Amino acid sequence: MKTVVMNNSGNVGKTTICQNLLLPRLPESEVIRVETLNDDGDSTGEKLGADDFDKIFETILSSDDVIVDVGASNVEMFNYKLKNEFIGSHSFIDYFIIPVTPEEKQQRDTIETILMLLDMDVDADKIKVVFNRINPKKDIHSQFSTLIDSDKLELYNFKFDNIDVGINNAGLFDSLKKADIEYSFIRDLSLAELEEKIQNEDDKTKKSELNILKFYKMGFDSYQSNLQAVFETLELK
Repeated sequence: MKTVVMNNSGNVGKTTICQNLLLPRLPESEVIRVETLNDDGDSTGEKLGADDFDKIFETILSSDDVIVDVGASNVEMFNYKLKNEFIGSHSFIDYFIIPVTPEEKQQRDTIETILMLLDMDVDADKIKVVFNRINPKKDIHSQFSTLIDSDKLELYNFKFDNIDVGINNAGLFDSLKKADIEYSFIRDLSLAELEEKIQNEDDKTKKSELNILKFYKMGFDSYQSNLQAVFETLELK
């Protein structure tokens, strides 16, 4: 499967979705990061600029499974190459995944991203929108009404696959940062092993430390449960 994660807007969680939503569930995938700024130490994969468009597609075409993370600093050039210099190259991509957050600018940029793809004759069923950083206490439609009720998208008869599920605006990352605990450390912990250690630990201080780790592991598992629900709605085949 060949997947591109992109949005004309920045700060919508593209890299987080690549690393935490897609890659763990598509573990055979090679990751290409199309970015020249904002290097994220938690990200994996080969890093290229959009100017290396031919090299990017050489990797795409030589791989059975690949995830392309198009960063905000390179999305304009990537789009230009896709639309003007290598017309029709979008046909090699199975899915375009577009994360969006509730902010008005991000929603309007998402509309333009979808329209650009549709204007290139990308099949609508290849365009998958992921509602990100939602407030779970409010319905998604009300948070993303600018996008969902867009007159421009209605002219193309573009439909959203599922407006009932999105990625919650979880505080896990902020909590881990405050506790000075790496996300990857919590990810790799076994809840069953933690519980066994807690059961066998007599030292009060050490037991407390283990319980804190168990608390954050529970938060991680809850986050992953939410991501799994979102992944299933994408129906990537």
